[in-house]
Amino acid sequence: MLTAPAARRRLAARASTAALLLAASACAAPGAEAGRPPGTAPAGPPSAVPSAPPAAPPVLTTAQARAALITDADLGEPWRPTRGAATWRDTLLKATADHPDCGRLLDALYTEDLFGTAPRATAALDGGEEAYAYAGEDDSGDAGDGAGEGEAGERDEDGSGVGDGGGAGDGAQLHYRIVSAPEAGLDRTLDWLGTLPGTCGRFTARGAKDAAREVRVEPAPVPEAGDARRGLRITVSAPAADAGAPDVLVVDLVAVRVGEDAISLTHGARGVPDEEATRTAVETGAERLTEIRRQGRAQV
Repeated sequence: MLTAPAARRRLAARASTAALLLAASACAAPGAEAGRPPGTAPAGPPSAVPSAPPAAPPVLTTAQARAALITDADLGEPWRPTRGAATWRDTLLKATADHPDCGRLLDALYTEDLFGTAPRATAALDGGEEAYAYAGEDDSGDAGDGAGEGEAGERDEDGSGVGDGGGAGDGAQLHYRIVSAPEAGLDRTLDWLGTLPGTCGRFTARGAKDAAREVRVEPAPVPEAGDARRGLRITVSAPAADAGAPDVLVVDLVAVRVGEDAISLTHGARGVPDEEATRTAVETGAERLTEIRRQGRAQV
């Protein structure tokens, strides 16, 4: 039997042990809340959902896109800034086709909207003196009303652009656009162009008053420019009203992708378009666009 003093010592030892265990628990879980079991994490605010990174700015500003355009100085004589759309655009290119791909091609030639997106910048040039036989011009050479620019022409994405008020004559015209879009979409358009010589190699289109237009689509050589490229030559023939020689228009269509930007070019003429002008426009334009893009990345 324990004596009273021994029993008191044993109770004191047990109390001391319990106190040490409580102290150890407090050290192991500092800041424990009252009523919370030791070792459990304190409740905190819900974790914040990471915000999405800000969208990267476009590689090209509108000003940079305009700086990447070609000009008449790049092509030399006889090229000049346009004074309006050539008359052959309405008489020969404004037509429909039964096959949807062929109809889409004609629409792209007439509207210049190949990639289905608003252009960042546009340019239009006339080649040859005959391109200045404007509608409304009298014998003195003074242009009639409506020969100014900007009345009903194509527009850049900011609303400015090339006018086609009075309409040029039958001469050569070169239209040039820069667009921006994801690479995959641009490449799909280039791939589609590559199918057209097989799908629409020869077909009959219908113009005003259901007049027939015989259309031929062929591959056209393109300089090694940009990251991807495609070229077509489209010949549109309309029978002459007096049973004479048919009215023949030839349009070279070239598209070049440079990263997430692309160039589209149409060069049309009654006769054969100047292949040297097309080549120079493509090579110079692609090099200029590449350099402008490089400068734009360096500034971001």
